[in-house]
Amino acid sequence: MKIICKTSFFVAIIIASAILIYQKYTFAQTIREKVKQHVEENLEKASTIEEQKPLKKKAIQSQTQPTTQKKKTSSSNQISSDNTGAKVQGTKKTWTFWLGNPDLPKRVIHRKFQLDLEAGGGYRGWLPQQYPTVSVYAANYFTWHVEVRARLFEWLDLSRGYYETTNVANPRPSEFSSAANYGSYALTAAWFLISLGFPVSDAWEPTIRYEARSFLTNAKVHSGKNVCIVPYNQSADTADCQSIEDKMSISSNYETALIGVNYFPSRDPMAIIHAATGKLPSFFFGAGYIGYVKPYQVTIGSSTLDEYLFTGRFRGGGIAFGTRYNGGVNSIFFDLWVGLGLGETRLTKDMTLNELAPEDWLIGYVGGNIKIGGRIAFWKFAPTLMFVPEASFGGASFFFFKIRKQEGEKVSTPTINWDILYTIRASLILTL
Repeated sequence: MKIICKTSFFVAIIIASAILIYQKYTFAQTIREKVKQHVEENLEKASTIEEQKPLKKKAIQSQTQPTTQKKKTSSSNQISSDNTGAKVQGTKKTWTFWLGNPDLPKRVIHRKFQLDLEAGGGYRGWLPQQYPTVSVYAANYFTWHVEVRARLFEWLDLSRGYYETTNVANPRPSEFSSAANYGSYALTAAWFLISLGFPVSDAWEPTIRYEARSFLTNAKVHSGKNVCIVPYNQSADTADCQSIEDKMSISSNYETALIGVNYFPSRDPMAIIHAATGKLPSFFFGAGYIGYVKPYQVTIGSSTLDEYLFTGRFRGGGIAFGTRYNGGVNSIFFDLWVGLGLGETRLTKDMTLNELAPEDWLIGYVGGNIKIGGRIAFWKFAPTLMFVPEASFGGASFFFFKIRKQEGEKVSTPTINWDILYTIRASLILTL
């Protein structure tokens, strides 16, 4: 009887110890461990090895296809040559629209110091990434803006000195993103941009460009859901976090910096509005930086770790390239830039997604913006006053990609983050 009691006692101790260990592992799992598990599981799903199917021999088709293809290509070449000839004859007058009025704009200041002054308003939107347990309201703002362009002594171009806001707001707030502010807040937005060029010849211009945008809007946790706020300064090696079941403010910060060289095939490297001297746009190539701060739930493709809300900090560096067409007056203009490279996603001061990912997986980014508009002059005397409507669309996205693949392995590039920015605005420009 004593032996049975002792055996039962030891069995009870073993069972109790197992339960405690299980509870410690499942319920006291640290933030770092949960995020790492989420990343590894979903990146494993993003790469699968498929069995290679034997190739079917198509000897008969390979012998018969070349002759028929040659006949088709020869006839298609004749058709395409006829069509291109017709297009060339019919598009001679279209370049007048592209070049605009060669006699405008008119100016009143000496040619060594020329200014473009701009003021206007518009409608700006931010479409943020959505999450399963948190609804982020699309932020749309009516804004006003001021801008100046300048040509200074033929050796310095202020391509853009731009400020836009809903009120007097800071485009780069010191608190960055703060998801722990509760309640509803007034919608605010700000945007600052400066671009400098240094013409060294008629065709080449080294340039520097920097912009900072900020947004503040509201978000709400879905009913019946519970989300934990993880402050940026908190250690990831703890399981503690502050839960929220109500509204919160969402503030985001977006920065880009470009440094490189502009090439002007038309030999007109001027930042100010001027009569177009050629049909070809300018081209930019250089290095770029992107920084993005926002409230973030860890997302790998379509899978989201929805129990935590971090202050995610995305940043990256790589190459940047683009093109711009000045267009002149009574014509259209456009501006396009794209950047891509390697990135980092930091969730807390001591944890990044990069370090939690398996080997051979890196984080990349792609971002950019396209703008198109037109300039319409009110009169032909100096100084020229113009009405300028324009629209722009851009954003950024970070993603995982694998650098080494096994034979027969099929790998996807799961998205980590995306955000879309868009603007419709109108302004008046006075050329001095």
